[in-house]
Amino acid sequence: MMQLDYKIARSPKRKKLTITVGRDRWVIVHAPEGTSEETVRRVVDAKRQWLFEKLRHPQKYRDQPPAPGKELVSGESMPYLGKNYRIELVDSDSKLICFDQKFFVPRSLESKRQNAFRHWYKEKACERILPRVRQAAKALGVSVNDAKIIGSRFRWGSCTPKDNVNFN
Repeated sequence: MMQLDYKIARSPKRKKLTITVGRDRWVIVHAPEGTSEETVRRVVDAKRQWLFEKLRHPQKYRDQPPAPGKELVSGESMPYLGKNYRIELVDSDSKLICFDQKFFVPRSLESKRQNAFRHWYKEKACERILPRVRQAAKALGVSVNDAKIIGSRFRWGSCTPKDNVNFN
């Protein structure tokens, strides 16, 4: 059996034992303060196959550096709903990006290239994803307290103990 290294992080506030596989490929077991080493080992052994699958995941742990960021210039493209669309910088007093089979971006946003599309994508995600949450919850037979689009760095989404659903 292959060895699986992991760290244990105990907390008096924690009620349940959870396992996290970090982007640095470290496995961290978050445990309530009084949890025995034997209990932790048993849980890790039960999740061993899942843990090795996560540690070998090809998308999560790419060894090459990320591609450089997009330039906010006319002719560059940005993805939307599975396709790439061209950016066209336009002279406009508006501070909003418009989309009509290409992105029309006011030149005033040119200097804000890092965040220029973030607000636009978040707004579109709210329009498309959030209305589907209640429908999906009903079909699955679960309840959802609230649903939000958040700026998580690594997760696609998460659920909270208070039945909130967060999407990235």
